[in-house]
Amino acid sequence: MLESTLSFCARRLGVSLALGGVLAMSECAGQWAYQPAERGFGVDLGGAMRYGPVDGYVQTPNGGAPGTTSNKRPTFNELGIDSFISPEASLDLHWRAHGLYADGDWVRLDGNSTLNSTLTSHGTTFPAGTSVRSRVQLDSYRVGYEYRLAWTNDGGSLLSFSPAAGIDLLNFDYRLHGEGGLAANRGYFVGSPQLGFGAEWLPPGRFSISGGLFSSLPEVSNLFALSAQVTGGYRLWGQGERGGRLFLGIGYDWLDYKDNQQVPNHVKADLGPMLLFGLHTRF
Repeated sequence: MLESTLSFCARRLGVSLALGGVLAMSECAGQWAYQPAERGFGVDLGGAMRYGPVDGYVQTPNGGAPGTTSNKRPTFNELGIDSFISPEASLDLHWRAHGLYADGDWVRLDGNSTLNSTLTSHGTTFPAGTSVRSRVQLDSYRVGYEYRLAWTNDGGSLLSFSPAAGIDLLNFDYRLHGEGGLAANRGYFVGSPQLGFGAEWLPPGRFSISGGLFSSLPEVSNLFALSAQVTGGYRLWGQGERGGRLFLGIGYDWLDYKDNQQVPNHVKADLGPMLLFGLHTRF
Protein backbone atom coordinates (compact mmCIF):
# COMPACT_ATOMS: atom_id res chain seq x y z
CA MET A 1 0.00 0.00 0.00
CA LEU A 2 2.81 2.42 0.89
CA GLU A 3 4.68 1.79 -2.36
CA SER A 4 1.56 2.13 -4.52
CA THR A 5 0.54 5.37 -2.78
CA LEU A 6 4.04 6.80 -3.12
CA SER A 7 4.22 5.78 -6.77
CA PHE A 8 0.84 7.42 -7.46
CA CYS A 9 1.92 10.65 -5.74
CA ALA A 10 5.22 10.70 -7.62
CA ARG A 11 3.49 10.23 -10.97
CA ARG A 12 1.03 13.02 -10.20
CA LEU A 13 3.86 15.32 -9.12
CA GLY A 14 5.85 14.51 -12.25
CA VAL A 15 2.88 15.24 -14.51
CA SER A 16 2.24 18.51 -12.66
CA LEU A 17 5.87 19.61 -13.06
CA ALA A 18 5.84 18.75 -16.75
CA LEU A 19 2.57 20.58 -17.39
CA GLY A 20 3.80 23.55 -15.38
CA GLY A 21 6.93 23.70 -17.50
CA VAL A 22 4.99 23.57 -20.77
CA LEU A 23 2.57 26.27 -19.65
CA ALA A 24 5.27 28.57 -18.36
CA MET A 25 7.36 28.15 -21.51
CA SER A 26 4.37 29.12 -23.63
CA GLU A 27 3.72 32.21 -21.49
CA CYS A 28 7.38 33.28 -21.64
CA ALA A 29 7.95 32.47 -25.29
CA GLY A 30 10.08 35.00 -27.10
CA GLN A 31 13.45 35.66 -28.64
CA TRP A 32 16.21 33.85 -26.73
CA ALA A 33 19.70 35.27 -26.44
CA TYR A 34 22.89 33.73 -25.05
CA GLN A 35 23.81 35.17 -21.66
CA PRO A 36 27.54 35.55 -20.97
CA ALA A 37 28.75 34.00 -17.73
CA GLU A 38 28.61 36.16 -14.63
CA ARG A 39 31.88 37.54 -13.37
CA GLY A 40 33.25 36.45 -10.05
CA PHE A 41 32.90 33.55 -7.67
CA GLY A 42 29.66 31.80 -6.66
CA VAL A 43 28.60 29.09 -4.23
CA ASP A 44 25.56 26.79 -4.31
CA LEU A 45 24.55 24.81 -1.23
CA GLY A 46 21.73 22.28 -1.06
CA GLY A 47 20.24 19.79 1.37
CA ALA A 48 17.28 17.44 1.08
CA MET A 49 15.51 14.40 2.45
CA ARG A 50 14.59 11.52 0.15
CA TYR A 51 11.88 8.95 0.79
CA GLY A 52 10.69 6.05 -1.31
CA PRO A 53 10.52 2.28 -1.92
CA VAL A 54 13.59 0.12 -2.48
CA ASP A 55 13.99 -3.20 -4.27
CA GLY A 56 16.98 -5.42 -5.02
CA TYR A 57 19.46 -7.80 -3.43
CA VAL A 58 22.99 -8.12 -2.04
CA GLN A 59 24.67 -11.31 -3.28
CA THR A 60 27.79 -11.66 -1.12
CA PRO A 61 30.15 -14.65 -1.56
CA ASN A 62 33.27 -15.36 0.48
CA GLY A 63 36.32 -14.87 -1.73
CA GLY A 64 34.27 -15.61 -4.84
CA ALA A 65 34.07 -19.32 -3.95
CA PRO A 66 31.11 -21.40 -5.19
CA GLY A 67 28.64 -22.41 -2.49
CA THR A 68 29.35 -19.40 -0.27
CA THR A 69 26.29 -17.37 -1.31
CA SER A 70 22.74 -17.93 -2.43
CA ASN A 71 22.03 -16.64 -5.94
CA LYS A 72 20.74 -13.05 -5.95
CA ARG A 73 20.03 -13.21 -2.22
CA PRO A 74 19.31 -11.95 0.30
CA THR A 75 16.72 -9.67 -1.26
CA PHE A 76 15.76 -6.50 0.56
CA ASN A 77 12.22 -7.85 0.81
CA GLU A 78 13.23 -11.00 2.69
CA LEU A 79 15.32 -8.87 5.07
CA GLY A 80 12.22 -6.83 5.93
CA ILE A 81 13.39 -3.77 3.99
CA ASP A 82 10.88 -2.17 1.62
CA SER A 83 11.42 1.59 1.93
CA PHE A 84 14.06 4.12 2.90
CA ILE A 85 14.53 7.68 4.08
CA SER A 86 17.90 9.33 3.57
CA PRO A 87 19.57 12.76 3.54
CA GLU A 88 21.50 14.26 0.66
CA ALA A 89 23.73 17.33 0.44
CA SER A 90 25.44 19.20 -2.39
CA LEU A 91 28.09 21.87 -2.86
CA ASP A 92 28.88 23.67 -6.13
CA LEU A 93 31.72 26.17 -6.55
CA HIS A 94 31.48 28.43 -9.62
CA TRP A 95 33.86 30.77 -11.39
CA ARG A 96 32.12 32.33 -14.37
CA ALA A 97 30.85 29.38 -16.47
CA HIS A 98 33.14 26.82 -14.81
CA GLY A 99 32.08 24.80 -11.79
CA LEU A 100 33.19 22.08 -9.43
CA TYR A 101 30.48 20.00 -7.80
CA ALA A 102 30.34 17.50 -4.94
CA ASP A 103 27.31 15.77 -3.48
CA GLY A 104 26.47 12.81 -1.31
CA ASP A 105 23.55 10.50 -0.52
CA TRP A 106 23.61 8.55 2.73
CA VAL A 107 21.39 5.47 2.42
CA ARG A 108 21.08 3.16 5.44
CA LEU A 109 18.63 0.26 5.18
CA ASP A 110 17.73 -1.52 8.44
CA GLY A 111 15.50 -4.57 8.67
CA ASN A 112 14.26 -7.38 10.89
CA SER A 113 12.68 -10.55 9.58
CA THR A 114 12.38 -14.33 9.80
CA LEU A 115 13.81 -16.24 6.84
CA ASN A 116 11.31 -18.34 4.89
CA SER A 117 14.05 -20.41 3.24
CA THR A 118 17.66 -21.29 3.98
CA LEU A 119 20.11 -18.51 3.06
CA THR A 120 23.86 -18.68 2.54
CA SER A 121 25.71 -15.37 2.62
CA HIS A 122 29.48 -14.69 2.80
CA GLY A 123 30.07 -18.33 3.69
CA THR A 124 27.53 -18.49 6.55
CA THR A 125 24.36 -20.55 6.31
CA PHE A 126 21.21 -19.21 7.96
CA PRO A 127 18.58 -21.99 8.21
CA ALA A 128 14.96 -21.35 7.31
CA GLY A 129 13.07 -19.96 10.28
CA THR A 130 16.06 -17.98 11.58
CA SER A 131 15.25 -14.52 12.92
CA VAL A 132 17.71 -12.03 11.42
CA ARG A 133 18.50 -8.35 11.68
CA SER A 134 20.33 -6.51 8.95
CA ARG A 135 21.88 -3.21 7.91
CA VAL A 136 22.80 -2.36 4.32
CA GLN A 137 24.72 0.84 3.59
CA LEU A 138 24.55 2.26 0.06
CA ASP A 139 26.24 5.63 0.47
CA SER A 140 27.14 7.34 -2.80
CA TYR A 141 29.25 10.38 -3.62
CA ARG A 142 29.77 12.37 -6.82
CA VAL A 143 32.56 14.82 -7.60
CA GLY A 144 33.33 16.47 -10.92
CA TYR A 145 33.46 19.43 -13.27
CA GLU A 146 30.59 21.19 -15.04
CA TYR A 147 30.27 23.96 -17.61
CA ARG A 148 27.19 26.20 -17.57
CA LEU A 149 25.50 27.60 -20.67
CA ALA A 150 22.61 30.06 -20.20
CA TRP A 151 20.07 31.93 -22.31
CA THR A 152 17.52 34.63 -21.51
CA ASN A 153 14.45 35.79 -23.43
CA ASP A 154 12.53 39.03 -23.68
CA GLY A 155 9.94 37.68 -21.25
CA GLY A 156 12.48 37.65 -18.43
CA SER A 157 13.09 33.88 -18.29
CA LEU A 158 16.50 32.25 -17.88
CA LEU A 159 17.27 28.77 -19.16
CA SER A 160 20.57 27.04 -18.40
CA PHE A 161 22.20 23.72 -19.22
CA SER A 162 25.23 22.24 -17.45
CA PRO A 163 27.03 19.24 -19.01
CA ALA A 164 29.27 17.55 -16.45
CA ALA A 165 31.93 14.87 -16.08
CA GLY A 166 33.22 13.30 -12.89
CA ILE A 167 33.43 10.23 -10.70
CA ASP A 168 30.72 8.28 -8.90
CA LEU A 169 31.73 6.47 -5.69
CA LEU A 170 29.86 3.74 -3.78
CA ASN A 171 30.56 3.05 -0.11
CA PHE A 172 28.93 -0.33 0.52
CA ASP A 173 28.60 -2.09 3.86
CA TYR A 174 26.48 -5.16 4.66
CA ARG A 175 25.83 -6.74 8.05
CA LEU A 176 23.53 -9.68 8.70
CA HIS A 177 23.13 -11.24 12.15
CA GLY A 178 21.00 -14.20 13.20
CA GLU A 179 20.24 -16.35 16.23
CA GLY A 180 23.03 -18.45 17.67
CA GLY A 181 25.80 -16.05 16.72
CA LEU A 182 25.36 -16.43 12.96
CA ALA A 183 26.81 -13.44 11.10
CA ALA A 184 27.82 -12.23 7.64
CA ASN A 185 29.69 -8.93 7.19
CA ARG A 186 31.18 -7.38 4.05
CA GLY A 187 32.15 -3.91 2.88
CA TYR A 188 33.96 -2.25 -0.01
CA PHE A 189 34.49 1.10 -1.70
CA VAL A 190 34.27 1.27 -5.52
CA GLY A 191 34.03 3.97 -8.17
CA SER A 192 33.25 4.66 -11.81
CA PRO A 193 33.63 7.53 -14.32
CA GLN A 194 30.39 9.44 -14.77
CA LEU A 195 28.74 11.87 -17.18
CA GLY A 196 25.94 14.21 -16.19
CA PHE A 197 23.60 16.87 -17.47
CA GLY A 198 21.74 19.49 -15.45
CA ALA A 199 19.07 21.97 -16.52
CA GLU A 200 17.37 24.87 -14.76
CA TRP A 201 14.58 27.18 -15.81
CA LEU A 202 13.92 30.42 -13.94
CA PRO A 203 10.83 32.26 -15.23
CA PRO A 204 9.78 35.64 -13.79
CA GLY A 205 8.43 35.33 -10.26
CA ARG A 206 9.24 32.95 -7.44
CA PHE A 207 8.80 29.54 -9.10
CA SER A 208 11.41 27.51 -10.95
CA ILE A 209 12.00 24.04 -12.39
CA SER A 210 15.28 22.12 -12.40
CA GLY A 211 16.44 18.62 -13.19
CA GLY A 212 19.49 16.44 -13.56
CA LEU A 213 20.63 13.13 -15.00
CA PHE A 214 23.90 11.41 -14.03
CA SER A 215 25.09 8.07 -15.33
CA SER A 216 28.27 6.04 -15.06
CA LEU A 217 29.67 4.66 -18.30
CA PRO A 218 28.55 1.11 -19.19
CA GLU A 219 31.33 -1.47 -19.60
CA VAL A 220 33.97 0.95 -18.27
CA SER A 221 33.87 -0.38 -14.70
CA ASN A 222 32.03 -2.93 -12.57
CA LEU A 223 29.79 -0.22 -11.13
CA PHE A 224 26.79 1.12 -13.01
CA ALA A 225 24.89 3.94 -11.29
CA LEU A 226 22.14 6.09 -12.75
CA SER A 227 20.43 8.98 -10.98
CA ALA A 228 17.63 11.20 -12.27
CA GLN A 229 15.48 13.85 -10.65
CA VAL A 230 13.22 16.79 -11.41
CA THR A 231 12.13 19.40 -8.87
CA GLY A 232 9.99 22.48 -8.62
CA GLY A 233 11.31 25.36 -6.51
CA TYR A 234 9.85 28.37 -4.69
CA ARG A 235 12.12 31.33 -3.89
CA LEU A 236 11.98 32.43 -0.25
CA TRP A 237 14.48 35.27 -0.51
CA GLY A 238 16.79 36.92 -3.02
CA GLN A 239 16.38 37.93 -6.64
CA GLY A 240 16.88 36.17 -9.95
CA GLU A 241 19.39 33.36 -9.61
CA ARG A 242 20.55 34.44 -6.17
CA GLY A 243 18.78 33.55 -2.94
CA GLY A 244 17.19 30.57 -1.22
CA ARG A 245 14.57 28.19 -2.59
CA LEU A 246 12.45 25.43 -1.15
CA PHE A 247 12.04 22.56 -3.59
CA LEU A 248 9.85 19.49 -3.97
CA GLY A 249 10.30 16.82 -6.59
CA ILE A 250 10.71 13.22 -7.63
CA GLY A 251 13.78 11.10 -8.30
CA TYR A 252 15.04 7.64 -9.19
CA ASP A 253 18.36 5.92 -8.43
CA TRP A 254 19.51 2.69 -10.05
CA LEU A 255 22.60 0.86 -8.79
CA ASP A 256 24.22 -2.31 -10.13
CA TYR A 257 27.66 -3.49 -8.99
CA LYS A 258 29.09 -6.85 -10.08
CA ASP A 259 32.76 -7.74 -9.72
CA ASN A 260 34.85 -10.28 -11.64
CA GLN A 261 35.19 -13.11 -9.10
CA GLN A 262 34.17 -16.65 -10.04
CA VAL A 263 31.04 -16.08 -7.98
CA PRO A 264 30.71 -12.29 -7.97
CA ASN A 265 29.73 -9.82 -5.35
CA HIS A 266 26.53 -8.51 -6.91
CA VAL A 267 24.61 -5.58 -5.45
CA LYS A 268 21.50 -4.37 -7.22
CA ALA A 269 19.22 -1.65 -5.86
CA ASP A 270 16.33 0.30 -7.35
CA LEU A 271 15.43 3.30 -5.20
CA GLY A 272 12.29 5.09 -6.27
CA PRO A 273 10.17 6.68 -7.30
CA MET A 274 11.28 8.81 -4.37
CA LEU A 275 9.95 12.09 -3.07
CA LEU A 276 12.49 14.88 -2.52
CA PHE A 277 12.09 17.88 -0.23
CA GLY A 278 14.78 20.38 0.68
CA LEU A 279 16.39 23.82 0.51
CA HIS A 280 18.83 25.23 -2.05
CA THR A 281 20.82 28.42 -1.52
CA ARG A 282 22.83 30.31 -4.11
CA PHE A 283 25.32 33.06 -3.16
